[in-house]
Amino acid sequence: MKYSLAIIAIILSGLSLRAQHVSFNLQALPGFWHNEALENYYGGSAFGIQYHQKSKIGQWGLGIEYRSIDWGNQISLNIPYTVYLAKKNNWDVALQCAPSIGLALFRNNPLLSWSLESSAQLRWKPQNKFSYTLGVGLRYSISPAYQQYGLINQLAETPIRLGIQYKIGKTKN
Repeated sequence: MKYSLAIIAIILSGLSLRAQHVSFNLQALPGFWHNEALENYYGGSAFGIQYHQKSKIGQWGLGIEYRSIDWGNQISLNIPYTVYLAKKNNWDVALQCAPSIGLALFRNNPLLSWSLESSAQLRWKPQNKFSYTLGVGLRYSISPAYQQYGLINQLAETPIRLGIQYKIGKTKN
């Protein structure tokens, strides 16, 4: 319960920022390595919500992600930073780096986990208020305390993301 209240407080503090965009993302998480072997596996799927604020060369964000995987569920907070590399007409290409910290929710006492993800994204903006994103990246995740319950506590995945972004308020394109 105390973790839930901390997560809600962090999210609400993010909402008090003057956010310019909100995005909703769906992810598939195919994996290719864990600390026991180099092998292909399916790491589940995730749903995320992020708030973004523009900076001089990109945008900062604050988000929450809920992940479902065969051994249970996980919730995490992330702080993505996106840098736009190229823009042409209604399209742009960006790189995003997102550290995150979370909890594996499959035990009576949730286990701390964290990850670092880097991804390339293609964004299409057919109108001023909405844009659509396709991204693919690399993610490394670890949960040191999980060693008490099983063999695998580190993994590498290639997240595939589909997203929709909504622009809040009156801002320039």
